[in-house]
Amino acid sequence: MGSGYSRQEKKRICPENYQEDKFKMILELYDKLDENGDNIIDALELQDIADLHVKNRIVNLKRLKEKENVDFSKELRMISIEYDKKRAILEKEAMSLKKEKLERNMEKTADINEKINMLNTMNCSTRNDLFLERVTGDNNHINFWNFFDFMKQRTEDIKNIEFSAEE
Repeated sequence: MGSGYSRQEKKRICPENYQEDKFKMILELYDKLDENGDNIIDALELQDIADLHVKNRIVNLKRLKEKENVDFSKELRMISIEYDKKRAILEKEAMSLKKEKLERNMEKTADINEKINMLNTMNCSTRNDLFLERVTGDNNHINFWNFFDFMKQRTEDIKNIEFSAEE
């Protein structure tokens, strides 16, 4: 699957509301991925960026899991403080609420772990497909502007792409 360049594609000029240096990084990355200049990025050319995309998704999910555990701990501390203040009245309620929060935390953590495991076990083709879902247009082609929209918030990560096909 690739991205064909069409006559309708906009010229590659940095949008007014975007930083020129970051736009240039995205443009250079796109051109590097399109090694032969045919405006089509094939699966082999995508592999490196798709791998980084999956690695970043895993990192984000791990952060989400960490945040969920921190939030869970904060909620438990607040529940315990309230319990101490109104011990006789709230003893039953606090125990019930803790159980509910624990179950919710365990469900979310299990869901996050499942997503991490799924991402970790993806084959190259599935990783490419996952990345392509984010950057393809109406005809399942990657055009520069779809690629730009996806990459414009990820320019700091461009330097982390490990190109396996470099000479």
